[in-house]
Amino acid sequence: MEVKEMTETKKGKKVVIQSIGKEKFSGLAKYPKTKTVLTVELGPDGAYKTGLTSAEERQYEELLQLPHKALAKKHNDIYKPNFWSELEIHVMNKKVTLDLEDPMDYLKYKACLESSKVCNSELERFKWPSAEFIIIDEEDVANKQSIEIDSELEAMEKFANTTVDEKRGILKLYGKTKTEDTTESIIRTTLYSEMKKDPKRFLEIINDKNMKSKIFLKELLTAGIIRQKGNYFTNGDDPIGNSTDEVVHFLNDKKNTAIVEALKSKLKSSK
Repeated sequence: MEVKEMTETKKGKKVVIQSIGKEKFSGLAKYPKTKTVLTVELGPDGAYKTGLTSAEERQYEELLQLPHKALAKKHNDIYKPNFWSELEIHVMNKKVTLDLEDPMDYLKYKACLESSKVCNSELERFKWPSAEFIIIDEEDVANKQSIEIDSELEAMEKFANTTVDEKRGILKLYGKTKTEDTTESIIRTTLYSEMKKDPKRFLEIINDKNMKSKIFLKELLTAGIIRQKGNYFTNGDDPIGNSTDEVVHFLNDKKNTAIVEALKSKLKSSK
């Protein structure tokens, strides 16, 4: 059957209908070759839940060379075979890929969006607590993976352009305060491991304009020069902030330059 070319918006786009993993037989997950058949559901008004607009009904009747009103939501006799009653989505091996460029796959996709058994996305899973399947948009997944790749590449570049002393300081913000006598190779491998584990967190730390002040604060706290009780920070008996951000602001404030220099001297003497 000859099919007209699809609109550019659907060209090449694919989604996966995948099992959430709730299906059980005697407490065991379904066997790998188990096939599930999803059908188009009926609404309380007796109309098929197709998800199509009237314009789409006409468009796909033409694309699939179907009779007029073949894709209508309501039929005179729902017990008589019609397009929607015979449409089936076969989910093999716990998932099926639908190509939205293919008219039949697109209609299946729209029906799945309306199904009570299919959650429309990971973000909306709470709306379908009893759903057995979930729709995974491969393009969205690819976009997210692309963003993750970009983050990892940026993190790698930032890592390569930091000195050993800077790496040593950054590790302190990861809670690894005992780095002064640690060898260069251990510093590099330890920070590299943290960066690989969570590139986004690494970028948040290294791109923070207050990173150096936060490292300085961490060193002061480790040396016991500044003390913290809950969110309350003191320099001796003098309060200097009720949060990390407040203390960083205190350290960055030019009017406190003399105090900061004194703190640096105390820190140097403590090493």
